[in-house]
Amino acid sequence: EKNSFMTSIRSRRQKGKELEEWIANRLRESGLDPRAYPQKGSGSGLKKGDIWTALDIHIEAKNTAKPKFTEWKKQLKSENVSHLPELLVWHMPQTSLADTQVLISWDFAEELLKSWKGEVKIQTIQNPDLKYTAEKAVFAIKDLLKKLSTS
Repeated sequence: EKNSFMTSIRSRRQKGKELEEWIANRLRESGLDPRAYPQKGSGSGLKKGDIWTALDIHIEAKNTAKPKFTEWKKQLKSENVSHLPELLVWHMPQTSLADTQVLISWDFAEELLKSWKGEVKIQTIQNPDLKYTAEKAVFAIKDLLKKLSTS
């Protein structure tokens, strides 16, 4: 009985490590953060995320069939001592890692969507010359990206 309990703990840790490695690999391979890696000692009561990244986000990975979002959000809040944007990464075991889901706050989602859409907060620039230059730069970048995608 004790042996099966220890096997169960080892199995859970291994599942968690697999997801953490997958996340870190994806961050590196995508070019988002070539230095990302799973944190040593995460999940052992230390106040840090599961993945170290230079992206200024706090990442917590959960690889379990039974989601406990409320409990996990409390954990995120207590461990995120730097008050970084939070990503809760959830993967259901025995499914493809490509089906991994991410839970984020609405404010963070909104910022990501604005970035994805290519919006820059130009409206907050007070200097008219600087605002015009920024608008031209955004237009030029969008034009460049369009040309790159069709070439």
